[in-house]
Amino acid sequence: MREGALSSLPESLGGTVDPATRAPNDGRTGLCPDGHGILLRARIDDDEGAAFYLERCSACRGVWFDPGEWSRIASSELRTKLDALWDPAARRAALTARNEARLAEDLRARLGDALHDRLVDLVRALESHPDRAMALAYLDEHLR
Repeated sequence: MREGALSSLPESLGGTVDPATRAPNDGRTGLCPDGHGILLRARIDDDEGAAFYLERCSACRGVWFDPGEWSRIASSELRTKLDALWDPAARRAALTARNEARLAEDLRARLGDALHDRLVDLVRALESHPDRAMALAYLDEHLR
């Protein structure tokens, strides 16, 4: 892919496709239309919580979109960060962020908003406190 090509991608291709629509063959990858070999897949979890896959050729770096996928990408910040979808470090960081968000959401649901907020405030206060270990020992002793 040419340098800067991603920045020149259009924000819309016109028309919209129902985000719930999934291409029938999105469950597997395919071959590069230009004959370079098997395409690499990247899982995309969009804002609505629906997942779909984009495919890219590692040789020519072409990205192939199934019907409706470009409109889903174009309306998000991913349009300018397509390369990161196939970067292992970026994928690990995104997975970690999703897992942490789910954990925080679950913790808030279990503890309630008020207690969760107090716990978060306590964590922030103790993060850089010089006697953090003593505070943790106190909590551990009293919460067993």
